[in-house]
Amino acid sequence: MFHWDASRREELIQLFSVSGFHYLFLMMCEWHQPDEIRSFAFPDYMKPVQPFSEFVPFAHDGCGNEWCFWTTKATGRGVPVVLCVHDSTESEYHAPDFAAFLFKKAVEHGMMATRNASAEDVADGRNALRRFAADLGFLWPEDWTATVNDLAERPLKTWTAYGQEYTGLLEDDECTAMINAKLNYPLAGKTFPWTR
Repeated sequence: MFHWDASRREELIQLFSVSGFHYLFLMMCEWHQPDEIRSFAFPDYMKPVQPFSEFVPFAHDGCGNEWCFWTTKATGRGVPVVLCVHDSTESEYHAPDFAAFLFKKAVEHGMMATRNASAEDVADGRNALRRFAADLGFLWPEDWTATVNDLAERPLKTWTAYGQEYTGLLEDDECTAMINAKLNYPLAGKTFPWTR
């Protein structure tokens, strides 16, 4: 479903296992385990318009929405990742393949948009970015890995959005621009009919 170094298969599998230090924590992404994927059935209120077999859920966002591979939309680049929304008839293209999905989620983590972040929280966020680059770099082009490593070293900034003051490494617009420049995926954010 995506291009990766088969010699690192076990290492990759550990990143998505249920618990332990090795678990790959990405915001708004809780991994389904293999048995869950094999037996997954969308609830009645979330039945896809397309045949179910076209969508393979591999994670959820903790809010009732499923991250899925859309298998029949595979291209030479890979199998696209879409967000299948539980309370809408429209869902959204997210990334052209799984490696790009992981990159996008890593960069989004770099926003670390928070209020009143402690020095420890900031250090943890920077360490998470370094870990993403180290653990996932073998899936990415070198410039993606460099981007995530560089992001970990950026100075903190403060901005106001929605009447609140936030602190992080990237503002929303910067994050979106960085992801769009690296992924070059015009479908990102576009919607498609999902349920009836």
